[in-house]
Amino acid sequence: MDCGAPPAHGRLSFIASLVGIFAAILPILAASRHADKTGWLPSPQVSDIVRFLISIAGGNKVYLLAVSLACALSVVSTFLTRMNRPKHLRDHNQENTQQGRQESTMQHSSISSTTMMRFLDTERIQYSLPVTLAMLCWFVIPLVVSYGVSLGSIRLFSTRYLVIIVPPLLYLAALGIETLSRQRIRTSLIAVLFVLATFCVPFYYQSAQVEDWKQATFWLQSHHQAHDGMACYDNAQGCQLDIEYYLRAYPHDVVFPADSPGSFPWVSYDLTNQIEADTTRAVDPTALAVYGTQHPRLFFVTARLANEDSNARAERARRWLDSHYHLVDQIVTRTVTIRLYQTTHSLVQQQ
Repeated sequence: MDCGAPPAHGRLSFIASLVGIFAAILPILAASRHADKTGWLPSPQVSDIVRFLISIAGGNKVYLLAVSLACALSVVSTFLTRMNRPKHLRDHNQENTQQGRQESTMQHSSISSTTMMRFLDTERIQYSLPVTLAMLCWFVIPLVVSYGVSLGSIRLFSTRYLVIIVPPLLYLAALGIETLSRQRIRTSLIAVLFVLATFCVPFYYQSAQVEDWKQATFWLQSHHQAHDGMACYDNAQGCQLDIEYYLRAYPHDVVFPADSPGSFPWVSYDLTNQIEADTTRAVDPTALAVYGTQHPRLFFVTARLANEDSNARAERARRWLDSHYHLVDQIVTRTVTIRLYQTTHSLVQQQ
């Protein structure tokens, strides 16, 4: 059996899997054409690929170079092993007129194989060939497809989306190191990559944007009473979505009320590509006044305020609530602010 070439059923499975993946993508691709969901992304340039690779390497170009060389070693060694496999694994039906050229080629291949064997473990390379091919496809196909699609109206080329190709990149680097026959060299290279990677970690945590919704949601659950209302702003940026996530992930008989002003379940967006609600009603004093008459207490949640206009709207709503309702308690974190108001003895009712 030729270890350098996958069997027929393996090739058919590979082709079938690719066809299945692209078939599954088509409905999402068709839906995404109805609205500009990622219009904030620019059309990519070739230089953006380099910037993306530097970004996933933590900005460490030396680390990126080391990983790239390890990946190249994996791919090149696989190709060389495939080209230099023994003669009895080649096609036995060569014409006699090519015998002289074939013997010369094999003689050269034998010399190349001998040189290669000094540094590479050809048996291990042949054994890992299917994995190498799969990792290469996992890395190349999303990168090429997202780049090509993003040249049009749909923009998918983004670091946050392409983070899915980091695992195969590192896997290829590991396979490249594993192709070397000397254990001492493999260990040394792994140590070098590890040390280089550690230099990237502190820089990552300096700039990581970590949002903590759990703490605030747990506070809301612990203070919630029956018939309480909630108003969340800005739901267009995902305020309600994040609160609902933790309410469902850690259920304590608290649900986000469907009658909340400006409420918008984001599952609708995945089907229509449109925000079908006026999310500014959550900071509209008229809507809050009506809502306050229907609930004895009100949780006013603000988060994900995208710009100065959103901040101004939220501040005006807070001042109105402070002047008409009684502030019971609040929690303020770097991510979200929740203020709990008593509405049953409000100034509105007194008037």
